[in-house]
Amino acid sequence: MQLRHSLLVILLLLFGIAPMRGQIQMGEWRTHLPYQYAFLVESTSDRVFCSTTGGLFYYKLDDHLVEKLSMVDGLSDNGVSAMRWNSELATLILAYENSNLDIIRDGVVMNLPDIMKKQITGDKSIYDIYYLGNKAYLSTGFGIVVLNLEKEEISETYIIGDNGQTLKVNQLASDGTYLYAATDRGIRRGLLSDPLLVDYNAWEIVTDIPNYGAAFGAIAYYSGSLFASFDDPADEQDQLYYSSGNGWVPYPYFTGALCNEILNQGDFLTLVDDTAVHLINDDLLIVQQLFSNSPRSASIDNQGDLWLADYGRGLVTNEGGGSWTIKPN
Repeated sequence: MQLRHSLLVILLLLFGIAPMRGQIQMGEWRTHLPYQYAFLVESTSDRVFCSTTGGLFYYKLDDHLVEKLSMVDGLSDNGVSAMRWNSELATLILAYENSNLDIIRDGVVMNLPDIMKKQITGDKSIYDIYYLGNKAYLSTGFGIVVLNLEKEEISETYIIGDNGQTLKVNQLASDGTYLYAATDRGIRRGLLSDPLLVDYNAWEIVTDIPNYGAAFGAIAYYSGSLFASFDDPADEQDQLYYSSGNGWVPYPYFTGALCNEILNQGDFLTLVDDTAVHLINDDLLIVQQLFSNSPRSASIDNQGDLWLADYGRGLVTNEGGGSWTIKPN
């Protein structure tokens, strides 16, 4: 592991001071990247991070500053593929397209290149990050990787496919008893109290959900109910199911064609389809919506404003009322 103490990141993440930018000189080139193609958004205590095909940028909630972030500013890599903030731990984890990892807290960037360097045949991409206690569970192309955030190291790896084969995990969730994995071959679950989750035999397939052996792209536990989305292989009509413990039924307010994301945001559940982000309350009713052209991911800030990563419009929000977009110059 490589520990980086970056003054720029300390200023950036704790005090909100923009990184210094040198003036372009005659004969030099400046890169202009497509920041409007956004696919990930995550709000922290004082800013909103947005990952795009052009790179990572953030929007400051207090003074509305927009700044781009890269290795120049103290990050370990480029191309963020997954990111999650944990307010209790004041921790932001960035996963990069090459499977490199940064854990950022208290103004310090801790780099974990273990997965990136590990010799794995096949897909070792990191698709999502799920916090549970003092651990972060990574959904990867080969299984589940567990990070011990106290020791800042990888503690376990779960290979949960049939007969111990690798299996792509798209997202994770827990009801406090089981850890559920939405995979390319159904939903699998293992008891959190089982000390042998490293053994594939500790994982069972959830068979009472429709299309139980097919690909499920997203899963979330909220207000006593487990939500899971079936990925239509033809990308024409996904299905969103939920269960409160008495069997799985279709969620009646899912009217989109594609389910792009489901996330427990604390007080609300966000559902992102191909038209909007839908804010769901603890009665499992949609209480607010923010529409966009090509929504991919959503977040809620501490003031209750919605933030949406749109693949074409950039960062979209209803902060201050209405709907408006944010992109770096």
